[in-house]
Amino acid sequence: MNTSNQRKTFRTSALVAALAGLLSTSALVPAQAAVGNEQLGAYLAGRIAGANNDLADAAKYFEQVLTVDPENQEVLAAAAVFMLATGQVDKAVTLSQKQLIKDPNNAQANLTIAIGSAKKGDYAASATSLQKVGTTGIYRLVEPVLEAWALAGQKKADEAVAMLAKIQGNASYEPFFTYHSALLNTYLGRNEAAEAAYTKALQGGTGVRQMQAYATYLAQAGRTQDAVRTLRSYLDLQPNDEPIRAMLAAIESGRKPDPFVPDPSAGMAELFYGVAASLTQENATVAARNFARMAIYLRPDLDGARAVLATGMERDEMWAEANDVLAGIPASSPYS
Repeated sequence: MNTSNQRKTFRTSALVAALAGLLSTSALVPAQAAVGNEQLGAYLAGRIAGANNDLADAAKYFEQVLTVDPENQEVLAAAAVFMLATGQVDKAVTLSQKQLIKDPNNAQANLTIAIGSAKKGDYAASATSLQKVGTTGIYRLVEPVLEAWALAGQKKADEAVAMLAKIQGNASYEPFFTYHSALLNTYLGRNEAAEAAYTKALQGGTGVRQMQAYATYLAQAGRTQDAVRTLRSYLDLQPNDEPIRAMLAAIESGRKPDPFVPDPSAGMAELFYGVAASLTQENATVAARNFARMAIYLRPDLDGARAVLATGMERDEMWAEANDVLAGIPASSPYS
């Protein structure tokens, strides 16, 4: 057996470690009694597939167990996670709804349901689900930002701004606060506050998305030359940045960019994309994978999120899966 195969066979992924408490031996006994040896085999195969990052097989096997044991909470949780990890988000939403029957405050299930509601434009339902997510761990950042966008979708502008402010003052979250403050105030038509937030965001270090968002804001406001100067100044430092080069060429040719965040679900997608990118940089690829999937679900044309997702898969030696993700980026995209 070569070294690569050994790593794949014996590696215990962070995802399976996180699920260990849910998919413990104690869950195995009722599963065996309820479904028999064939489905027990599927259950074990699902766990092994998950341990080896064979996400599609893991999702398939856990779904097979659910056909005969549909109320098994441990299997529901595992199946929902693997559906999300493979981009089958609608299925993950359905499974999460079943989880809530017995576990109404399950954070991951409520988050998944919230994005399902946002995808449909039901921001009131999305906010209701988000309020049950809680604010522990990464959710301390994620929940307030998402709820702010859900409130914006209900035309509750003051409440949205106040909700976003809940993450202000935390040094780790400050880049997310200033960026989403700029995006949210732009969406709400509060241009003075948006301009101030963009200025602060760019002072803290300029990323591609921040630059694209600010240039779009300027061009949308009719400040074409300011947009051009801003993009050119960025390219002076990053001359090979294809997304920025493409945007500059488009604006110089007279094309006004579409609104950067056309609706609140796109604002949510920006958060998931940003968190996924940060986690990927920290090699927390399992969590990053799920957030990237949520971003793509809410905004399928978010090619940068596909690139982030593929990068994490490459680090986990999921070559075929990474290629499948990259194949979803159209040839016309600067990310191709």
